[in-house]
Amino acid sequence: MLKFEMLPPLDAPHHLRKHEWAPYREGVTLEEKHTSSMGTVVDVGLDKNVVVDQALGPGKRVTVAMGTNQNLDYVELRS
Repeated sequence: MLKFEMLPPLDAPHHLRKHEWAPYREGVTLEEKHTSSMGTVVDVGLDKNVVVDQALGPGKRVTVAMGTNQNLDYVELRS
């Protein structure tokens, strides 16, 4: 009988963690609607989703410019 061990998770330096800030993050657009804007909610791997100022369909991969003030309430979308 074969036995397999689980590999430890990769600690790749180019994979951002939740607590690490970067000027740009890759994300996926969600179907969820933001209550106070016509923008699109995007999951960028942080504790809180961000809202971009463009209306996009769900399931699209986007690059989000996170800005310099680390304000997660509203950010600019870069294509």
